[in-house]
Amino acid sequence: KFIQYSAKLLEEDLFLKAFKTQELANTAWGAATLLMNVVSTSNDDNFVGDDTETLFSTHQILRKVITVLKHSNTQFRAQEISIILWACATVKFGANTGDDDSLLMRETLLQVASSSVKRLRASS
Repeated sequence: KFIQYSAKLLEEDLFLKAFKTQELANTAWGAATLLMNVVSTSNDDNFVGDDTETLFSTHQILRKVITVLKHSNTQFRAQEISIILWACATVKFGANTGDDDSLLMRETLLQVASSSVKRLRASS
């Protein structure tokens, strides 16, 4: 139930804004890792009962973290960005073409790529 509790806490903007970028990356990593542990202990890839709640809560957490990344990606270090993107890829967040999460991922990746190019040019 920890993952569900964490997802509810992140719904509060004041609580979410208190997180540092590394803490957000670690939260995304933790949520994905917990979900992977649930999947690895089940007999198949189908989610049932509490597993469905865990999947839903994990996606809620990632949705919040990705939204912060999209709007303030220049505040994140490369390692933090890679951790967040690993978490999303691992649980297939935004993988369903055409849904809101897919659009959010696309927009975020474009922002991150654009920002990365600017950073690279500035350091050259």
